[in-house]
Amino acid sequence: MFIKDAKLTDDGSVKNFKKWSNSEFFGKGQGQILSIDKIENDGKTVFAEFKSAELGTFDTFWKFTIENEKISILEVGVVK
Repeated sequence: MFIKDAKLTDDGSVKNFKKWSNSEFFGKGQGQILSIDKIENDGKTVFAEFKSAELGTFDTFWKFTIENEKISILEVGVVK
């Protein structure tokens, strides 16, 4: 689903995509999307409730940039 060199930002900070996803979802963070609250921009922006073993539960956004039918940029962050 992602291009080889996909870019990721978390609250505006550039992160290594593989390290971030391994940590947030598969490692110590054990992240889970609990609910999807709103979808905008033809499905490319998602607002959700997220749970992390390290950070607790909070509202988050996920913005996807699509190029050639694959995700090239994923921007995530806390909804303030």
